[in-house]
Amino acid sequence: MASEGRLTVRPFGLTGHQSISFVWSNKDFTSLSQDPRTLVGNALFGTSLKKESGSWGLTYNFDQYVFQKKEDPTQGFGIFGRFGISDGKANPVAQFYSFGFGGKGMIPGRDQDRFGIGYYYLKVSSELRDTFPPLVLRRIGLDHEQGAELFYNVAITPWLHLTPDLQIIDSARNKAPIISANRKPIDTAVVAGLRVKIDF
Repeated sequence: MASEGRLTVRPFGLTGHQSISFVWSNKDFTSLSQDPRTLVGNALFGTSLKKESGSWGLTYNFDQYVFQKKEDPTQGFGIFGRFGISDGKANPVAQFYSFGFGGKGMIPGRDQDRFGIGYYYLKVSSELRDTFPPLVLRRIGLDHEQGAELFYNVAITPWLHLTPDLQIIDSARNKAPIISANRKPIDTAVVAGLRVKIDF
């Protein structure tokens, strides 16, 4: 079952939206909370894994203009955010948070250009962290993760758009030393991209 409610708001005459969504299933899912010996037994002998009956998730979203041009309300800038939680028993992501800032047409003569910058943070389920030894989780980065993205969409023509993009992702870990000498910790990833969009 999935349901969502969305409301348009206009504080001080500025357009914004508020929404809440909820998802739920009564199906059986593989539990993230397992005895590590069961995982080995399943891999070797096909023994049954622990199951969870049902799973749910809840999210809240908002976006809000803080400035809109009177001559064209689609141009302006604003803020946005999302917050989500799950039961964490069958879903490896227990919590998720993101927020950012973006807009359109804020440079004179560039009415169709868009820009945005955003940040996110996700927390891995404690059930999953408790199943695996802490050393393993630190080695592969399974604790929490955060990242940011920055882009600028250039409307070269109405049918041709060019978007430079920069993403940074950091899998944060407990900084306790890793014993294994042949395994390196995960470094922060920095990815630069360039996207071209053509409308025929």
